[in-house]
Amino acid sequence: MKFFKNFVFFSLFLLIFNFIFTHILYAGTTFNFNITGNAIPSGGITYSTSIAYNGYVYEIGGSFFNGRGTFTPNVYYAPILSSGGLGSWSPTTSLPESVEGATSIEYNGYVYEIGGNISGNSTSVPTSNVYYAPILSSGELGSWSPTTSLINATDYATSVEYNGYVYEIGGEVSGNSTSVPTSNVYYAPILSSGALGSWTPTTSLNNATDNLTSIAYDGYIYEIGGEVSGNGTSSVYYAPILSSGELGSWSSTTSLPLSLYGATSIESQGYVYEMGGAIPGNNSTSNIYSAPILSSGELGSWSLVGNLPSNLEFSDTVKYNGYIYEIEGLIYSSGSSSMSDYMYFSQISVSNSSSSSSSNSNSSSNSNSSSNSNSNSNSSSNSNSSSNSSSNSNSNSNSSSNSNSNSNPAYSILGLNGNLYPFGSNNYGDMYNVPNNVPSKIGIGYSQTPNDSGYYILTSDGGVYTFGNAKFYGSLYNIPNIPVKTPVSIVATPDGLGYYIVTKDGAVYTFGDAKFYGSLYNIPSSAIMNKTVVALVSTPDGLGYYLVTKDGAVYTFGDAKFYGSLYNIPSSAIMNRTTVAFGISLDGLGYYIVTADGAVYTFGDAKFYGSMFNISNPSVMTPASFLLSSDGLGYYIITTNGSVYTFGDAKFLGSTSGEAIPSSSE
Repeated sequence: MKFFKNFVFFSLFLLIFNFIFTHILYAGTTFNFNITGNAIPSGGITYSTSIAYNGYVYEIGGSFFNGRGTFTPNVYYAPILSSGGLGSWSPTTSLPESVEGATSIEYNGYVYEIGGNISGNSTSVPTSNVYYAPILSSGELGSWSPTTSLINATDYATSVEYNGYVYEIGGEVSGNSTSVPTSNVYYAPILSSGALGSWTPTTSLNNATDNLTSIAYDGYIYEIGGEVSGNGTSSVYYAPILSSGELGSWSSTTSLPLSLYGATSIESQGYVYEMGGAIPGNNSTSNIYSAPILSSGELGSWSLVGNLPSNLEFSDTVKYNGYIYEIEGLIYSSGSSSMSDYMYFSQISVSNSSSSSSSNSNSSSNSNSSSNSNSNSNSSSNSNSSSNSSSNSNSNSNSSSNSNSNSNPAYSILGLNGNLYPFGSNNYGDMYNVPNNVPSKIGIGYSQTPNDSGYYILTSDGGVYTFGNAKFYGSLYNIPNIPVKTPVSIVATPDGLGYYIVTKDGAVYTFGDAKFYGSLYNIPSSAIMNKTVVALVSTPDGLGYYLVTKDGAVYTFGDAKFYGSLYNIPSSAIMNRTTVAFGISLDGLGYYIVTADGAVYTFGDAKFYGSMFNISNPSVMTPASFLLSSDGLGYYIITTNGSVYTFGDAKFLGSTSGEAIPSSSE
């Protein structure tokens, strides 16, 4: 009897533990959907495609809900408001032809519409046509242009972009008398001009599948659900993305809880979400399922984490800046259908996550979403409001500061050899521990995640290495056709869920949730004296950034505010305008510029606490980086030989004197 009681209690414990593990650790996601925006002017569209980019959501093509008899070339866009909702929809440049069941991606300031059904009615006539259009800063689209066609005409497929390549996966192709599902997978490089290179076949799916969904994440592509032989499937497969762009073999992983096709999928914070879709019994579902993406590439268990406001299939879902948007779609119930012409949005809130991906990834390739695109946002305007104080208020690398008001002093120094020297900061490893067969160990940039819980190291070849809880979202290493792959710095977003990489030619690349607001890359040479970027610094809220060039010009993007620059200070008033470092005040209402002679210039509310300008020892006189103290009442200047100078309440904790330190001004 005692054994039986123990067995019962143990079984009950296992049931409770399993519930907690499944519904709390893996399902710590909440959704609160609200109707947003006005209905799209034409109303009632399904089998369309959607993207989100640079503060706008776009709906492209599709068919009107009148028995799926009228396809449309119409394209609409709506601004994303600060509340997360959508503003009013407006028409923009239409597609060259009417199409439904296409796929679309955005990349580097362009939108791509790939394949689709052009029959104009409910029969299937696939096309191989591919078009692309530039996304203008106003939100409108420029003209659509044809680019390299698919190898086979395809509709009702799925597509993803990863590492500078676009992948077209599955779908339907023309058969003898009708369209038939296919297992074909093709990929094409995205060229710097925006056009696509040649399509190349790669590893086929295990089964011919249409109306499936896909995501790309951390070096893998995932194929989820869809229709196989006319029936929905719960199968999920994943394949590694090789450095050449090809795919490795497809392997099965954890299946969906039920068969689904015509659903939508997104990835967020290391989880994949499968939303809505058609289920057995000729019905639609509102279920949202989620599974963690494990470091092995496999998926963990799927959990029901929420519901859409309506049972929907063949809708559109896009993710932007922590929100998801569910756009229109079909509602099927017991064989009868109706149309949802509503748009819903919800913040994605993940808590108690057991997360998935590797926190110590040493991968230096695999780029997700990158942007080096074309903004000529705010200029480098010219300030007179500078402070070139040459105060001797410094303490060099062999002595400590006499101030203790900075209660949590900490800093880290990255050496050119890739070694990291933490002083008061946590140590999670560095390039010394990375195998010697990586392409480069030369350290160029370093950026911490929030709360000193991890960090990124950027190497000279554009590789990104993650330590602690820092998550890998991509790198420059394998992106094809980058004009200049000389990285300057890496900057984590304030929430630690993404990062920026800037190259010396002024291109800005965004990864994870980092938002692109513009770059110097395509500003004409006649409009800018020197494009050699020495720093990118994000604003405190992550909704903008500064780019600073070697001649002391300051360029603002997003919500970054301009307070002045060195650019037009007369030569008689400044000894050396060669800029080597830049930092912003804690409230974001001012900034510091450090020049090669050690002078510190303050703008806005930035406070001056001293500079290296009159230090007598020239051997340590070349600044490499600038760091504000934790309370903003002082700062550190670190030189190219590893010496540390403290000003204000910045507290000296150590140095790496003699260790070469990367300098973006070289």
